[in-house]
Amino acid sequence: MTKTKSSLSAKTFVKTLLGAVAAGVVTLGLVATSWSMPPGAEYADDPSRMLEKMSRKLGLDEAQRVSIEAIFTGIREEGESDRERMQQLREEVHAPTAELSESRVEELAQEAGELISRMFRRRLTAQSEVYELLSEEQREELATVRERRDRKSRHWRAHQRFFH
Repeated sequence: MTKTKSSLSAKTFVKTLLGAVAAGVVTLGLVATSWSMPPGAEYADDPSRMLEKMSRKLGLDEAQRVSIEAIFTGIREEGESDRERMQQLREEVHAPTAELSESRVEELAQEAGELISRMFRRRLTAQSEVYELLSEEQREELATVRERRDRKSRHWRAHQRFFH
């Protein structure tokens, strides 16, 4: 009898451990998508501010502004349901009563991956459409601006890892 209890206990322990690891992976994935962003990321939630900054930095003409605003509006509207669903997934995972089975963890991870993939594709498509609207000089300036932003971002993230 001791052997049966021992093997049941070991099986229960392994299942519990696997469930905890799987839940941790899903939580980590969802937390990574909601990670606090480096300086300048606030423009992502305000397309008009991002457009204004782009206009100022790149010297956009009125036709470019109108076209880029339409791209930003379109991507925002297309992604609204995905953003809402991602928020629902975060809430489910972070709920104090969340007891997630292995199968539910797998479902959540699968759905989150699909949402992130769609959001990523939309963003890259929009970036490509904006890029096509720019002159060669504006593209060069955009590359310079992005390079500066990336340097600041790397510095900010290194600072966050060191101090937090």
